[in-house]
Amino acid sequence: MRALFFALFAATSFSLAAENVWTLGEYDKRLGWALISGDGKVTLRLEGDVKSDLPKGIVRLKGDKKSLVSGSGSVDLTSLNIKSGESVFPVRSLHIGSGFLQENDTIVSFKADNVDEIGAMAFCRAKELRKVDLSGSARVLPDGRWALHSSLRRGVFSDCVKLSDLTLSLPIDHIGSAAFVGCTNLSADVGALFSRDVKNVGAAAFSGCPNLRGTFAASAVKFVGMCAFENSGIEDIRLSCAPTLVKFAGDETSGKSGEGVFSPMPSLTNLEIRASSLRTIGASNLGHSPKLKRIVIDAPNLRSLGESRGSCRGLTALEVLDLKTPMLSNVGTGWPPFHDARSLKEVVWRAKPPPFSVLKRIFNGVPCVLNSAKEGKKCIIRVPADDEEWQGLISPFELCERDYAPPSCAGVLFASSRKAWVVLDKDL
Repeated sequence: MRALFFALFAATSFSLAAENVWTLGEYDKRLGWALISGDGKVTLRLEGDVKSDLPKGIVRLKGDKKSLVSGSGSVDLTSLNIKSGESVFPVRSLHIGSGFLQENDTIVSFKADNVDEIGAMAFCRAKELRKVDLSGSARVLPDGRWALHSSLRRGVFSDCVKLSDLTLSLPIDHIGSAAFVGCTNLSADVGALFSRDVKNVGAAAFSGCPNLRGTFAASAVKFVGMCAFENSGIEDIRLSCAPTLVKFAGDETSGKSGEGVFSPMPSLTNLEIRASSLRTIGASNLGHSPKLKRIVIDAPNLRSLGESRGSCRGLTALEVLDLKTPMLSNVGTGWPPFHDARSLKEVVWRAKPPPFSVLKRIFNGVPCVLNSAKEGKKCIIRVPADDEEWQGLISPFELCERDYAPPSCAGVLFASSRKAWVVLDKDL
């Protein structure tokens, strides 16, 4: 029967020399059509209307709750042609089904081009998978199963513990929840995997990827989920956010779990957030990154750093805090937000000052640090030179303070605690 309906397309036949040709095998009522590799070592399963799909160059790889792939070794579907009888059909569109290699323990590498679609949990918990190379037009890594407990998270590549070599030549703009969670051996530059076009980073997307490194940059992010970057090896995050993003996930729960969007991140050194509509960072979302040296927040509508105690705790290496947040009014309760920032040297505030109570909590919570002044143990704060509100907060020097103050210093912030040297900066 198969030969009968494919005979209609015999005109598509051509030489099989030097082609990657797989053979359409027998039909199974439960499993569907078999697709057998050229060497006969691997059998995949197809789903959909094979009769109409194949002549159009469309192939849909079948998935399930567990992998239906049989055989072992490597799967190479690049420049794929499928032979049925005397007919050969070049594949122009490949769809990888949900759960395609889920829990597979025999396939060590997978390579494919013309990938138009990737199903949820497609490679989830593939125990022996070491290398994946995908190219094509697929834009979405679908959302997986998200849960606070890491053992319950499942995504497209989640818990592929041997996956070390990954190439995604795809225009991905949606990284789904739990997409790479638990890929402990994945050694890659995140900037090479994804372009700046990413608009969605799902919950726990990169959680538990200690060897994933480099700079994650995005130009119009609309959503960032809980624990998106926690315990990854990414060193630099630069997010420009879409006007629709008004808060980061986790404002209600991250303070309870001790996990946040950007925390903990053991390798993070630089974090930049530029978001015109952002109103709250979210409790604990910035804390517990012991190597973080620089934070830039350009968010003119930001109201809150988070509701929990010590919303930015554990930032022991923080040196520079660069803010454009004139609306900031809530910096948490209990411990001041930057209580642990014992290395803080400079605060740049590129806007009018927030309420005095906010400033007092921030700077009274900042430990004194040694700077360039001979006896100065004060952080330097740079503020707009022409702003009268800032000028009204500056206290004059006492005794020989002027002799120790950095160049261009106009005075100190807070008469009682004298916590920071203030520099009026005409370039802000």
